[in-house]
Amino acid sequence: MPRPSSKVAQPQKCGAILLPALAALADSGYIRGVCASICCACRQHPFACRGAALSPVRGITCTFSDGLFLTSRVEKRRDRRKLKGGSGVRGRKEKERILKGPTEWRKQKQLKKLRIVMTAVGLMLLFSVAAGAFLAWYQIQSALDQNRQQAAQPPASSFSTEEETDDDSVNLALAGPGRPLPAGYRVQVETYQGVSVDRRILPALKKMMEDAAAAGCPLTLAEGYVDAERQDALFQAEVKRLLKTQKLSQVVAENRAQSTVGRGGQTDAQTGLSVAFAAADKNFGATPQYRWLTRNSVDYGFVQRYPAEKSAKTGMEGNAARFRYVGVENAVQMRELSMCMEEYVSYLGKRDG
Repeated sequence: MPRPSSKVAQPQKCGAILLPALAALADSGYIRGVCASICCACRQHPFACRGAALSPVRGITCTFSDGLFLTSRVEKRRDRRKLKGGSGVRGRKEKERILKGPTEWRKQKQLKKLRIVMTAVGLMLLFSVAAGAFLAWYQIQSALDQNRQQAAQPPASSFSTEEETDDDSVNLALAGPGRPLPAGYRVQVETYQGVSVDRRILPALKKMMEDAAAAGCPLTLAEGYVDAERQDALFQAEVKRLLKTQKLSQVVAENRAQSTVGRGGQTDAQTGLSVAFAAADKNFGATPQYRWLTRNSVDYGFVQRYPAEKSAKTGMEGNAARFRYVGVENAVQMRELSMCMEEYVSYLGKRDG
């Protein structure tokens, strides 16, 4: 019998001889795939065993008529190795990248960047709000401290002294036509610039006159406290003058004298809390001193005692030169309410019941 041939069928020159080299290149990752045409016998070639062994795994087909497309899966094998051997933070991130895919991985990275940016913006807003709140608190605290300091110090233009009396039974003591001073009222007489006044108003009076002089409106005292006896003498002298010069009856002369001079004990001069200022032209209402007093006298506790528009309430004719001390608080309220003393005392009586 003829001996079987020991020769192995040789591959045809249709590209099968390139299979080992191409397979090596595919395994090394240098190429994604190669295409070569081989014959059907290549499956039995010694060097084709690599391709034949890989064919079931890689899905390689080898026919004489079709080309061989060797698809290299080196990257996938590397990914599988990384999935198996990855460790630590870097390994976990690499596994996530492989499992999620490029598109999902990019989205996740963008989300992380967006979170970082939003966190930074939130921190900046929080810092801005905190800084604004601190600045507002600081300004409010500074304003409160300034108000406390101003409250602790008296205004430069107002009178403040420990000697100022807060006794409204004295400050608001009324004397006028048909309203004599209360029984037992006593004046603490003291002389200032040749005029007698109650010593309780002296500090305020001195301060007011000093500030008026500093403002270019020096004040000169013309009259202060007048006792009841002397006031009665002045009243009788005025009645006689009216009877003689104007030929009035006794009753009419006395009524008119009462509205201009006043009977003893029924005029504000007997309180010792009012003064009259002198004017060079005898019309004090037209002087700069009067205008200064109308603006500033309440800051020292003084008010005009007999405003011309309040004659019906006071019972006396208007007198621009006479100012009465009532205390700073009462003076300010009288100005705000546009009241004379008679109106203000009546108002307090009704308010306090």
